[in-house]
Amino acid sequence: MGVMFARVIPAEAAGGVSILVQFSAALVAFGTKGTVEAVAAHEFTHYVDLVRRLSTKNVLSDETEESLYGMAVTDPGRTVPPKLIFADKALVSLVSRKFKDVLADPSLNKKVEQEWVAKGLPVRWVDPSETVARIRMGSVAAARFDPRVLEKVASIERKLER
Repeated sequence: MGVMFARVIPAEAAGGVSILVQFSAALVAFGTKGTVEAVAAHEFTHYVDLVRRLSTKNVLSDETEESLYGMAVTDPGRTVPPKLIFADKALVSLVSRKFKDVLADPSLNKKVEQEWVAKGLPVRWVDPSETVARIRMGSVAAARFDPRVLEKVASIERKLER
């Protein structure tokens, strides 16, 4: 069993694009403070990458994956390296430790299995095809993002060009 504890969801909204970050109740209920911080920071790296790609209109399509394993393999390629976003070295280290390819927290996985799934609490099985967002180019073109995030994206782009 693989567990998706969080995800970034781009969606059409108000004539543009809205980017949502969704956290599972099981993560919030059973994750340690460090794990929740690492997951939030990791999802923010996805958010910044998505803003980067959407703001430069570099999102014609992404490959879709047919398995949780396939999603895990492509996940790191859809992030911005944490050290380019966060000045807090402890946070960068935490994210790097917790995420090799996917979240590595056996204790959380065991607790969710025993305290959530085994007790019959709500579980939603997500097919990888459900993680695909379809957004019209008109919405991408009309998208507006926080100027501070765009400044950070420009800074990251300059660092990546070196």
